[in-house]
Amino acid sequence: MEVLAEYSTNGTHKIAGQDFYSKEHADLAETVSTILPQNFKTFFINSGAEAVENAIKIAYRKMGPLPGISCLGAFHGRTLGALSFTSSRTSTQVQLSRTCSQKDQVLRKRR
Repeated sequence: MEVLAEYSTNGTHKIAGQDFYSKEHADLAETVSTILPQNFKTFFINSGAEAVENAIKIAYRKMGPLPGISCLGAFHGRTLGALSFTSSRTSTQVQLSRTCSQKDQVLRKRR
C-alpha cells in the first residue's frame, strides 16, 4: 500500500515496461527537460527497435506515408517496421509495409 500511495502522490512518469513511479527516471526526465525546447517531452523506451517504431508512427501520423531513410549496413531492429528499413543482411531485409517500401539509402563513410 505504501508504494501505491507514493505513486499516486508523485505523479506519473510513463516509461515503457514500468508500471510504477521511479524517482531515478523522474529525475532523469527532469534533467533532460532542462536541455530540450519547452514543447518537448521525454518518453523512455527499452530498445533501438522501439525507438525506430515510434519514429515511424510519429512520421506517419504527422505526414502520412513517406519513403524511409536508412543507412547502408545499418541494422534498425527486429520489429516489423524496423526490418523493412534494414540493409544489414539479405536474410533480414523484408518489404512488409507500404509506408516503408521505398528506401533512400544514405551512405556512411567507411573507415
